[in-house]
Amino acid sequence: MAELKAQKTADALATLPTAKEVMEQIALKEAEKASAAVRELSAAEAEKKALIEKFSKPSSVSDEERLARAAAIIKRAAKTV
Repeated sequence: MAELKAQKTADALATLPTAKEVMEQIALKEAEKASAAVRELSAAEAEKKALIEKFSKPSSVSDEERLARAAAIIKRAAKTV
């Protein structure tokens, strides 16, 4: 009877992961998190670079068009007062 109980205990302990296996799982999860952080940072840097490039180029709106838009905005604002 005691031998059967010892065998069941040994079988139950055999299902537990080893410390090495647990450490490997932790390392994999940490690597996944680091990889995701790098991807997010890379995407943010690419977006920032694209915006800087966009704003460093001259706009396609002519000076006359800008003045016309500004005048329209000012006239609308004056009408609401």
